Amino acid sequence: MADSVRSTRTRVQPVCDGAAAASSVRARLVVLRVRTVVVFRVFGEIDAFNADWLASLMISLSRPSVPTAVDLGAVEFCSVAGVRMLTNVQEQFCCGGTHLAVVPGPWITRILQLVPTDVTLPLCATLDDAIRSLVSPLESWSPRKAS
Repeated sequence: MADSVRSTRTRVQPVCDGAAAASSVRARLVVLRVRTVVVFRVFGEIDAFNADWLASLMISLSRPSVPTAVDLGAVEFCSVAGVRMLTNVQEQFCCGGTHLAVVPGPWITRILQLVPTDVTLPLCATLDDAIRSLVSPLESWSPRKAS
């Protein structure tokens, strides 16, 4: 359980621009560090009011060559603007040398089935799977005792 997300420190950053604040649409971004991976957990709704703001915040908080997971499992609603946001983040991360894994959750999975994209998103079923896929092979290696 050394990879457990529960044992990490968190920094909470509310995500909401002026337009989203005026409406009932809100999103929240929680930033975690699990081993060598930065995890962005998104809560709430992603739509045209806050998708660009959320993307710019994730891009500004990311660091080159630091693997990043985006956990969207707690997203309650996602519009096509949310898919566009994910593809923009993926493209920016690739250009900056940042490896990305996305945990889509039920809303994002459904919208990805309906909306075609030009970018293939690196999807993982769970956050633990995403972290495992991003951790370098040498870091995850541990010696085994001979029996």
